[in-house]
Amino acid sequence: MAMAPSPSLVQVYTSPVAVAVWEWQDGLGTWHPYSAAVCSFIEQQFVQQKGQRFGLGSLAHSIPLGQADPSLAPYIIDLPSWTQFRQDTGTMRAVRRHLFPQHSAPGR
Repeated sequence: MAMAPSPSLVQVYTSPVAVAVWEWQDGLGTWHPYSAAVCSFIEQQFVQQKGQRFGLGSLAHSIPLGQADPSLAPYIIDLPSWTQFRQDTGTMRAVRRHLFPQHSAPGR
């Protein structure tokens, strides 16, 4: 008779091995990380959409940051172009994604 894995083993195998940190680039070329909550939201949306093909309409591959943080309501991330678009001004900025080990300083 097979035994179910212990909870500690399940945690080891289901824990994420990496943490995604999303950043945007300012006009001087400096990269700025989004807050942990916003990074988590962006990553969740990214993972949901990454299996889909890009090019089926921009709304299908856009991430409205206002859903994660109301102060970011004017901003949308466009995944196919890896840009952040500010709707009220038209400003576009590059975004990037870094993966860090879960137990590293940035991963905490």
